[in-house]
Amino acid sequence: MLTKQCFIGMTLVAILTAPISLSARLNDPPTNAVSLARKALDAMGGEQKLRNLETVRFKAIGQRNMLEQSERPEGPYIVEYQEISEARDFKTNSLRQIIQGKVLTQPKFETVTTVNGEVSTISDGGQPGPGTPGEVFEANEELALGPERILLTTLSASNLRAEDDIVLQSVPHHHRVYLAYEPCPGILERRTRSPHSRRMGFSESL
Repeated sequence: MLTKQCFIGMTLVAILTAPISLSARLNDPPTNAVSLARKALDAMGGEQKLRNLETVRFKAIGQRNMLEQSERPEGPYIVEYQEISEARDFKTNSLRQIIQGKVLTQPKFETVTTVNGEVSTISDGGQPGPGTPGEVFEANEELALGPERILLTTLSASNLRAEDDIVLQSVPHHHRVYLAYEPCPGILERRTRSPHSRRMGFSESL
């Protein structure tokens, strides 16, 4: 199963802290939204550099509290530690993720997930098998909404719009841009009654 927490965190950090500095708003929300997205692209090195980016590789170490497996809801919790190695290929729209996990009193385990377009495989403990539409959906979401692609996805959205400033958890957010993102329409059609869509955005927080 793909681990999303660290990637979602990376995306939010990248987009929420983008140094966008516009002194005035335009009257037209779609035009303003495109202008904000292009300002953010410039701050990340320019649109062309991001479009020329074909592959990304990274490693991460994380942990999660296994709330449902722990004895008491208030803790202490059983902790799972993970070492993650991931490669993303934007040219072929593919992703390969290796997770090595360790839980106290249990042997170390390894899960390898490979997604290429709408095809996925998963290997658990060295035993390969077919993946699920869930892995395909999550992989395509990470490829489109990761920090390397979120602004390019924003520019291509037909429902892109700017919204008013807002205060979230006592933090002001300015120049907010939102889009409703719905990846893998073919996958979603096969998973009826599953309204998988995400409102994504970025803002300048002061």
